Amino acid sequence: MDTICRDGPLWNTSLTWGPNNTWPQFTECFQNTLLVWIPSTWLWVASPFYFIHLISKENSSTKCFTWKYITKQIIALILLIICIVEILIEDSNLNTSSEENSLVHEALLGPLIEGLTLVLTFVCTELARRKGVISTGVLFLYWTITTLIQIIPFYSKMMLQEYHEYPIKVTLFFVSCCLTFGQVFLHSFADHQLLCDKEILK
Repeated sequence: MDTICRDGPLWNTSLTWGPNNTWPQFTECFQNTLLVWIPSTWLWVASPFYFIHLISKENSSTKCFTWKYITKQIIALILLIICIVEILIEDSNLNTSSEENSLVHEALLGPLIEGLTLVLTFVCTELARRKGVISTGVLFLYWTITTLIQIIPFYSKMMLQEYHEYPIKVTLFFVSCCLTFGQVFLHSFADHQLLCDKEILK
């Protein structure tokens, strides 16, 4: 992990549970790696089994696009754009610093993995629509885990008042939190898709 955590250790017990701390702090590397990897790992491990389940079902060509489906995909696309912007910002910061520019850096690796996972959510949602699946527990758990985990960096940024030093990064993070919570809300309800007129589909 030393090759990844270039801004400090992955875990610092004195920082998290120190007697002089008024609140538990977590290292930047911990927030940029494990907190991103946990929900992403869940989705990448569960997706093959979910795909097998969906592929075994027949296509439901009479299903329309619904506002919930469109909203889910738009939110996923916006989150993906935020990840790309974060990668560009971190890459620019590394280029202007004396550090070696590499994707192994945790500041780049975190949004990169998150971005790839968002592409996977896009694929899962589209495949579920084509198969006529009105709800998916796999994606619901992914968005729920992501939302719960974001509590740690959220309160860390607030307590450290990072919005003064990194206004753009913090703003992007807060927007990402709101959109992620929106995904949890949308995935909490079954998508009652409307049947298209078969004559229109011909």
